[in-house]
Formats: sequence, structure tokens, C-alpha cells
Amino acid sequence: FYAVKCNTDRVLVRTLAALGTGFDCASREEIDIVMDLGVSAERIVYANPCKTRSFITHAKERNVSMMTFDSAEELAKVAQLHPQAKMILRIAVSDPTARCPLNLKFGADP
Repeated sequence: FYAVKCNTDRVLVRTLAALGTGFDCASREEIDIVMDLGVSAERIVYANPCKTRSFITHAKERNVSMMTFDSAEELAKVAQLHPQAKMILRIAVSDPTARCPLNLKFGADP
């Protein structure tokens, strides 16, 4: 999955789409960019750790059903607004050799 927030250039996104890439979208705008280029909802994961209610509803309206979560509160919010969503649990794991310890920012405690 390509993280669209890294570079939203439409030529790049269109090229990646033609290669069959999946897309990691973190906002309504990113979902729209990718889908407006013809990418199907099945190739998108909505991977924002704290999704607003309106963004969840927008994802549902665009048929984006794959989403990440790392808290019980986020899971409950999505379940209420988009019960058909396919949820992916992000787990925080410790890696003392990591140069950038992402487990401090992302993921649920094991």
C-alpha cells in the first residue's frame, strides 16, 4: 500500500494505480484523489488512527470498507457508523533497535 499523504501528485498516483498498487489514505481528500483516478474502493485502506465521524461516513458512501484502528473507542465509533467495515488492528510492538520508535505513536498495546 502506498501512503498517499507522502505525495498526492496525480501522475504518480495514476502510475501506481496502473501497476495494481493499493492505497493507504488518511483523509477524505486522499480517498477522493485516488478514487477520482479510477481506483476501486477494494484497493484502499483508510488508515487514520483518529477518524472523524464525517470522514467515516464519507468512506462508507464511497464504499471504502477496509480501515485501521488501535483503540476500543475507535473500533466502537466505526462499528456504529460503518458496521460493514473490515477492521485491521494496529499493534504497537517494541523494537529497541529502531531509529524511529513508531510504537510510541501508532498501535494498540499488545
